[in-house]
Amino acid sequence: MSATPTPAPGDGITTVTATALVTEGGSPVDGAVVHFSLQVQGGVPGAPTFAAWDGADPGTPTTVDATSSSGKAVATLKAPRQGFGSLLLSASFSSQGKEPSANFTVPLSPSGGAASALSFVCEHQNIGALVQGRNTTLHMLCRATAFDASNHNITNASVQTLSEAGTLDWQKDDTGVAIFLYSARPDDKPPKGSLDGMEPCGADSTSGCKEVQTCPTSCNANPFGTACSGEPCWEEANGVTHFPRAGIVTLVAAVPGVKGFDNQGEPFLDKNDNGIRDADEPYIDYNGNGKYDGPDGTLKDHMVWKEFRVIWTGEAAFTANGTSGTTHDSSIAAEGNSGVVLNLFDRNLNAVAADAIASSDGISWSSSCSGDGTILFGSSDQPMDQHDPGVLFSADTGKISAPGQRTTWTRNIDYHNTYTFTGSPSQTCNLTAQPHRQYDPGAPGFDQAVETTNPDIGTTYSRQF
Repeated sequence: MSATPTPAPGDGITTVTATALVTEGGSPVDGAVVHFSLQVQGGVPGAPTFAAWDGADPGTPTTVDATSSSGKAVATLKAPRQGFGSLLLSASFSSQGKEPSANFTVPLSPSGGAASALSFVCEHQNIGALVQGRNTTLHMLCRATAFDASNHNITNASVQTLSEAGTLDWQKDDTGVAIFLYSARPDDKPPKGSLDGMEPCGADSTSGCKEVQTCPTSCNANPFGTACSGEPCWEEANGVTHFPRAGIVTLVAAVPGVKGFDNQGEPFLDKNDNGIRDADEPYIDYNGNGKYDGPDGTLKDHMVWKEFRVIWTGEAAFTANGTSGTTHDSSIAAEGNSGVVLNLFDRNLNAVAADAIASSDGISWSSSCSGDGTILFGSSDQPMDQHDPGVLFSADTGKISAPGQRTTWTRNIDYHNTYTFTGSPSQTCNLTAQPHRQYDPGAPGFDQAVETTNPDIGTTYSRQF
């Protein structure tokens, strides 16, 4: 058995051709059914093999049959996007009651060479993937760029990804920029939360998140009160605890790097955002020793990798009758004599998702008075700006910035408005805020359906004039 090319660049594009020579008694055999199989050595332990024979059944992508001609059987596959490890190829056929076989190993090399640096960003950092009752898949584009020692883009770089929730699939290489499609399906498992053993970050969290055992009483009573420090939280009667990190999804992009001092360790998914790799967190086994290796600062071959965090958010936290029932609900409050402020957040106390298009994502204001009164708002339809996702993230690392500080959480939730009252005195007016959202960022050219159902009810503030 043989295969070309060897080594193969791990670019997801190059065709690897495996050839098996089939003989009986030293003579070539025609018409023999040869069973090809493959295994990717290295990568993510326990994860599916992201390689498939051309023409294989989707249910069994690592096996395929080919018929010999002039004693040769040929099978092809695309090299996986993995710039280390190897492809273990096997071929066998039935002959006189036996099953002779042969193997061939194709080393995988970093496509375009090893990288000195990597950038990884997605188009949005807050999507409505936790909205209940959505019917379509949410999409957005992410981009990873590997740079060589001269700071030039590496074409078709061997970029691998990890995703805590949803899927992150490579689509194409665009002038040295790897384009990935991030998808969140209605039935995808949500990010790690209290049901998976995660708890809020305490106020004493300095480097990484130090979790508390339960949501503090002061936070449960009023997540936004001065007595609630650290990560805000509240607990439902059924024991489910809500806090911003319960909606945060970690994404990772990694690429083989030039030999250097390893200050990152092997790439891993930090599901609970505590800065260290825990036993349940997937990792990329770069050196193939079957265990996770953390940073040791030594000079060696290693991977360069980046984290990017996306907030999954749900519908706005309003009680069923549209008024503020508890301190865990979005609400309207007075702001001086002629102003109001809407605090708008979801059940995890995160700013709700918007795509920053004023015509589709905004807040409509309306009013009704008990007498002849009329209310003129400063803005009858405010755009929802989602330039900032809500949680404060570090631009250089992608990690949560200062998880023990209250100012890191539940940011950009205030929508201010002014109004002017005209009419007779001694009457009551209701001022209503109604969010309207598309909440699906979309990925132009890749997705066909866009979720347009508005997930939010409104809320009302009453004032006597």
